[in-house]
Amino acid sequence: MQYVKNKRFLRRENEVDIVLAELSVDTPDELPEADASGVVICDGDILHQGSIAWVIGTGHIYGLSSTGEWVDQTFFAVNIALMQQLSVSKLQAFAIKTLEGGIR
Repeated sequence: MQYVKNKRFLRRENEVDIVLAELSVDTPDELPEADASGVVICDGDILHQGSIAWVIGTGHIYGLSSTGEWVDQTFFAVNIALMQQLSVSKLQAFAIKTLEGGIR
């Protein structure tokens, strides 16, 4: 099942809204597909690049590219979350240790 959690109107072209959206789906197969020109339509709106989707069954997060492809962003999102948990002093210590050749 596909659910649009949130969407932000960007503009209107040819009587169709272009939106930045947050979706949730049960499986990757439920992600809306691009047409032949790379346009992804969901609930009658065109999805703009940067729209995101959470696949509940796998826990993965996907981002919509400018070509209409859903790209798995999970690894990137997890790394950002981990980096946000580290304090500045820990990040500085890590950087110093790396520069000194202690971590490879």
